[in-house]
Amino acid sequence: APFTLLNYGGIPLKGPNFVNIGDSYTTTTFYGTTLVEPCFRNAVGFAPAVAAQVKLPPRDAACPGAGIEHYWHTMKSFQFPVPKMPQRLAINKDTQLVVVSLGGNDAYTESMVSLALKCVASWTSPVERLSSNPCERRVGTRLFSRAKAMERALTYVLKDAKKRASKDAVVIAMGYFNPFPSAAGYCWERALAPVGDLKFVHNLFVTLNESVRQAAKNAGVLYYNPSAEEAFARSSCGLPLYRLISITGLPEFGVPFHPTLTGHWNMSKHVASLYEQEMQARRHGRSIARQTWQVGPGSKDAIML
Repeated sequence: APFTLLNYGGIPLKGPNFVNIGDSYTTTTFYGTTLVEPCFRNAVGFAPAVAAQVKLPPRDAACPGAGIEHYWHTMKSFQFPVPKMPQRLAINKDTQLVVVSLGGNDAYTESMVSLALKCVASWTSPVERLSSNPCERRVGTRLFSRAKAMERALTYVLKDAKKRASKDAVVIAMGYFNPFPSAAGYCWERALAPVGDLKFVHNLFVTLNESVRQAAKNAGVLYYNPSAEEAFARSSCGLPLYRLISITGLPEFGVPFHPTLTGHWNMSKHVASLYEQEMQARRHGRSIARQTWQVGPGSKDAIML
């Protein structure tokens, strides 16, 4: 039973189901409703909220620290050395909806903590601080190259998810909230880090989301980019409790650099909407997939439907 709970986020029921494939962005949020288990899933977070709206029992295979390789291979859970089966095994021929949100952890060549320490060191160095982007100068080149290179690997994941699921399943490739908006120079966070590095983080997530979008297009599945609707007021620079992502995790009592509970609910609402739109389009012999791959004028962020 403990392994079943770890692998599926609950007891997997027979019949039609929804599968969540991902990392900490879809599992960890408000500590008050976090479940006491190795993957820190949230009782009212993204996966449960999607399941309630589309009326499909959830199989939540996501876990913090997961990368693309963990879709294919056994991994150890984030907090305890407990083996967790490949996420793809949660998908079966009864699966009607699959959401795949992977790639964020694959951009790093080392742990996020290690990268954060390097950035903080660069910001406190009198010499490096003279530059507007000391952190980018230290780690930017390899992060951008990895974010750009993951398109092919994500394409294979999405094609496999389509193959494993029901023949009429809806598969959605989901990107990431951007920690900083394009107008990062107006953020309160500029007191913590140089504006150039705030823009560096923004551009890195734009690049990551573009790889997810291209992979969705290659695989012929729907694409959803939470950042496309992330106006300044709802970004980490915005109002607490109203914003969709927080850098400090306070006062929302959540995980730093992760979506807030409001962000989880917002993502779930749009995923459920895309699912319903796609099902309605299919009843008329069409699909909205091609529309989801479009980008707005002068922007790399996909438009919202």
